[in-house]
Parts: sequence; structure tokens; C-alpha cells
Amino acid sequence: AISALGAWLLKREGMRAWTAFTTATGSGRLPAREVADGALVMFGGALLLTPGFLTDVIGLFCLLPPTRAVLRRSLLAFVTRRAVGGSGWTPPTVRVRSYRQPRDPRPGSERPRVIDGEVERNGDSG
Repeated sequence: AISALGAWLLKREGMRAWTAFTTATGSGRLPAREVADGALVMFGGALLLTPGFLTDVIGLFCLLPPTRAVLRRSLLAFVTRRAVGGSGWTPPTVRVRSYRQPRDPRPGSERPRVIDGEVERNGDSG
């Protein structure tokens, strides 16, 4: 019974995720939410095909829209945290001071613009 219900849910939610994905890309919007939904639907379907009660429960959580929304928020927060702050690396801070050099009145004698800058590493000792 769980397999039949899971197959039906997988088909229905998979089509919904695909429709949302094509709508988002057609409108020129980045489909981050739709891709996460599609991945969770595929993962949930694979778990439902795997024997075991625990895999069935987790698979259903991935397929049902209310619980999938909670999982999607957690997944996106985890991925964002790992991509930005979880690696221990912080991008360097660049301060740029720009100034104009006096212009030479002779034609054809333009000087290049000079940008003076310093690179600081956040929390790095060396």
C-alpha cells in the first residue's frame, strides 16, 4: 500500500515540480526553490523504493508538500551556510581610494587613472 501511495505521490509531485521549474525558467527567474523541490521529490521516491519502514517515512516526508517545504528551507539554509561561512574562509576586504590626477593641457597626453587600494584579510594572521 505504501509503494502504491508513494508511486502516485511521486508522479503527482514530480509533475508539479517540473511545471513550477518550467514556469520559473520561462519567466526568467532563477529556479532555486523548484530545483530543491525536484531534488527532494526524486530523493523521496528513491527512499520509497528502498525497503524499510524508516526509509518509507523519510520518503513520504520528502514527497508531501507541507513537510517538503520544511525540509527545503532546512536544505537551502544548510547549503547556503556551507557555501558561504562553513568552510572557514572569508573573502578579503578591499578598500579602494580613487582620486583624479591633474590633467595635462596638451592634446593626446592623457594619463591613465590610478586606483590605490589595500587588501585586508578578515581574521587571517598572515
